[in-house]
Amino acid sequence: MKDSLIVTLLTLALSVSASDKIEKTPQAVVITDPATVYQKAFWRHPKSDDKIVHAERREWLDTNGSVMKWQWFLIIEPSPQTRAWLDTNPFLLTPSSDREEHTIPLAPPEWFDSRKAPKFRSHNASLSHAFTSDGNRLFATDTGGGFTAND
Repeated sequence: MKDSLIVTLLTLALSVSASDKIEKTPQAVVITDPATVYQKAFWRHPKSDDKIVHAERREWLDTNGSVMKWQWFLIIEPSPQTRAWLDTNPFLLTPSSDREEHTIPLAPPEWFDSRKAPKFRSHNASLSHAFTSDGNRLFATDTGGGFTAND
Protein backbone atom coordinates (compact mmCIF):
# COMPACT_ATOMS: atom_id res chain seq x y z
CA MET A 1 0.00 0.00 0.00
CA LYS A 2 2.80 2.38 0.94
CA ASP A 3 4.57 1.70 -2.36
CA SER A 4 1.44 2.31 -4.43
CA LEU A 5 0.80 5.57 -2.54
CA ILE A 6 4.38 6.71 -3.22
CA VAL A 7 4.05 5.79 -6.91
CA THR A 8 0.74 7.66 -7.12
CA LEU A 9 2.18 10.75 -5.43
CA LEU A 10 5.28 10.70 -7.66
CA THR A 11 3.13 10.29 -10.76
CA LEU A 12 0.91 13.19 -9.66
CA ALA A 13 3.93 15.38 -8.89
CA LEU A 14 5.51 14.64 -12.27
CA SER A 15 2.28 15.34 -14.15
CA VAL A 16 1.79 18.66 -12.31
CA SER A 17 5.41 19.59 -13.05
CA ALA A 18 4.95 18.73 -16.73
CA SER A 19 1.71 20.73 -16.96
CA ASP A 20 3.43 23.74 -15.34
CA LYS A 21 6.07 23.61 -18.07
CA ILE A 22 3.43 23.36 -20.78
CA GLU A 23 1.49 26.34 -19.40
CA LYS A 24 4.65 28.46 -19.23
CA THR A 25 5.49 27.82 -22.88
CA PRO A 26 4.54 30.91 -24.90
CA GLN A 27 1.63 30.44 -27.27
CA ALA A 28 2.46 31.50 -30.83
CA VAL A 29 -0.20 33.37 -32.78
CA VAL A 30 0.05 34.44 -36.42
CA ILE A 31 -2.06 37.36 -37.63
CA THR A 32 -2.46 37.80 -41.37
CA ASP A 33 -5.29 40.34 -41.57
CA PRO A 34 -3.63 43.10 -43.64
CA ALA A 35 -5.33 46.07 -41.95
CA THR A 36 -4.59 44.74 -38.45
CA VAL A 37 -0.93 44.09 -39.20
CA TYR A 38 -0.58 47.52 -40.85
CA GLN A 39 -2.22 49.26 -37.90
CA LYS A 40 -0.07 47.49 -35.32
CA ALA A 41 3.05 48.20 -37.39
CA PHE A 42 2.49 51.88 -38.17
CA TRP A 43 0.14 52.85 -35.32
CA ARG A 44 -2.38 54.19 -37.84
CA HIS A 45 -5.03 52.85 -40.19
CA PRO A 46 -4.14 52.23 -43.82
CA LYS A 47 -5.49 54.71 -46.35
CA SER A 48 -8.10 53.37 -48.75
CA ASP A 49 -5.62 53.55 -51.63
CA ASP A 50 -2.75 51.83 -49.78
CA LYS A 51 -2.23 48.40 -51.32
CA ILE A 52 -1.11 45.86 -48.72
CA VAL A 53 0.55 43.15 -50.80
CA HIS A 54 1.54 40.85 -47.90
CA ALA A 55 1.19 41.11 -44.13
CA GLU A 56 2.09 38.88 -41.21
CA ARG A 57 2.44 39.51 -37.49
CA ARG A 58 3.70 36.87 -35.08
CA GLU A 59 2.95 37.16 -31.38
CA TRP A 60 4.12 34.97 -28.53
CA LEU A 61 1.61 35.16 -25.65
CA ASP A 62 2.03 34.20 -22.03
CA THR A 63 -0.68 32.29 -20.16
CA ASN A 64 -2.48 35.56 -19.35
CA GLY A 65 -2.72 36.55 -23.02
CA SER A 66 -0.07 39.27 -22.76
CA VAL A 67 2.35 39.58 -25.64
CA MET A 68 5.85 38.55 -24.59
CA LYS A 69 7.41 39.02 -28.02
CA TRP A 70 6.19 40.15 -31.44
CA GLN A 71 7.44 40.39 -34.98
CA TRP A 72 5.81 41.66 -38.14
CA PHE A 73 6.46 41.78 -41.89
CA LEU A 74 4.74 43.98 -44.45
CA ILE A 75 4.99 44.63 -48.15
CA ILE A 76 2.91 47.60 -49.22
CA GLU A 77 2.44 49.82 -52.21
CA PRO A 78 1.82 53.05 -50.33
CA SER A 79 -0.66 55.67 -51.46
CA PRO A 80 0.77 59.11 -52.26
CA GLN A 81 -0.46 60.31 -48.84
CA THR A 82 1.21 57.43 -46.98
CA ARG A 83 4.39 57.84 -49.03
CA ALA A 84 4.48 61.55 -48.12
CA TRP A 85 4.03 60.62 -44.44
CA LEU A 86 6.84 58.04 -44.63
CA ASP A 87 9.06 60.61 -46.36
CA THR A 88 8.83 62.74 -43.18
CA ASN A 89 10.71 59.87 -41.48
CA PRO A 90 8.28 59.47 -38.56
CA PHE A 91 10.29 56.58 -37.13
CA LEU A 92 13.66 58.40 -37.26
CA LEU A 93 15.26 55.80 -39.50
CA THR A 94 18.79 56.13 -40.83
CA PRO A 95 20.32 54.60 -43.96
CA SER A 96 22.10 51.31 -43.50
CA SER A 97 24.75 49.92 -45.79
CA ASP A 98 24.44 46.63 -47.65
CA ARG A 99 27.32 45.36 -45.51
CA GLU A 100 25.33 45.72 -42.30
CA GLU A 101 23.91 42.45 -41.13
CA HIS A 102 20.13 42.26 -41.32
CA THR A 103 18.89 41.32 -37.87
CA ILE A 104 15.65 39.39 -38.18
CA PRO A 105 15.53 37.01 -35.21
CA LEU A 106 13.30 34.43 -36.89
CA ALA A 107 13.00 33.36 -40.48
CA PRO A 108 10.87 35.81 -42.46
CA PRO A 109 7.96 34.54 -44.54
CA GLU A 110 9.02 33.26 -47.97
CA TRP A 111 7.42 36.27 -49.67
CA PHE A 112 9.55 38.75 -47.69
CA ASP A 113 12.81 39.38 -49.55
CA SER A 114 14.14 42.90 -49.25
CA ARG A 115 17.80 42.07 -49.87
CA LYS A 116 18.05 44.12 -53.06
CA ALA A 117 16.33 47.23 -51.69
CA PRO A 118 18.18 50.08 -49.92
CA LYS A 119 17.45 49.82 -46.20
CA PHE A 120 16.68 52.30 -43.48
CA ARG A 121 16.84 51.22 -39.86
CA SER A 122 15.96 52.42 -36.40
CA HIS A 123 18.77 53.14 -33.94
CA ASN A 124 18.41 49.65 -32.41
CA ALA A 125 18.25 48.00 -35.89
CA SER A 126 14.98 46.18 -35.24
CA LEU A 127 12.71 48.39 -37.39
CA SER A 128 13.66 48.22 -41.04
CA HIS A 129 12.14 49.86 -44.12
CA ALA A 130 13.33 49.16 -47.65
CA PHE A 131 11.81 50.68 -50.77
CA THR A 132 12.30 49.03 -54.12
CA SER A 133 14.47 51.01 -56.53
CA ASP A 134 11.39 52.46 -58.25
CA GLY A 135 10.06 53.59 -54.86
CA ASN A 136 6.68 51.95 -55.41
CA ARG A 137 6.92 49.08 -52.94
CA LEU A 138 7.94 49.13 -49.28
CA PHE A 139 9.32 46.13 -47.41
CA ALA A 140 9.04 46.74 -43.66
CA THR A 141 9.70 44.62 -40.58
CA ASP A 142 10.15 45.07 -36.85
CA THR A 143 10.44 42.96 -33.74
CA GLY A 144 10.09 43.64 -30.04
CA GLY A 145 8.50 42.60 -26.79
CA GLY A 146 5.71 43.57 -24.49
CA PHE A 147 2.17 44.95 -24.85
CA THR A 148 -1.09 43.11 -24.43
CA ALA A 149 -2.74 41.02 -27.12
CA ASN A 150 -5.20 43.86 -27.86
CA ASP A 151 -2.53 46.52 -28.52
